[in-house]
Amino acid sequence: MPSSRRRTEPDGGFLVSAVRADARVRAVTRIRLSYADTDPAGLIYYGSWFAWMERLSTEWMFAEGFRYDRMLAEHGASQVTRSTQCEYLLPTAVYDEIDIELRVPRVGVRSYDFGYTMVRSADGDVVARSTLSLVTVDAHGRPTTLPATLRAVLEG
Repeated sequence: MPSSRRRTEPDGGFLVSAVRADARVRAVTRIRLSYADTDPAGLIYYGSWFAWMERLSTEWMFAEGFRYDRMLAEHGASQVTRSTQCEYLLPTAVYDEIDIELRVPRVGVRSYDFGYTMVRSADGDVVARSTLSLVTVDAHGRPTTLPATLRAVLEG
């Protein structure tokens, strides 16, 4: 799925952001943008990226044995979103095929980041990149240490 071509930023530079280019790609999904993803001009609506990123991370976590709806009962902690950001680098339009790559660029004591890179499959251009920071919380919503089982997968 990912392009074998060297992916560059619109200004020709290499990937440089909170989505570390050296962090290993953990999962990739290819999507085709539909009218539901776009604004009236036919360009992707900025909020659409977040739903696609969530789908990818949920599927990856599920494949690794973690269900968000069972995390607290099975692992003693659950995850909440602390922050997110997205850089929109190039326009995308209906019918563009996009590879969304998931990385884990940072694992802390109580939190971790998912990094996403969106690459147009037709030309290998990076069209957007994003970071989602999650905090592990206990049953009372207080930050707590990452469960060892989760840490092992995130650092794997």
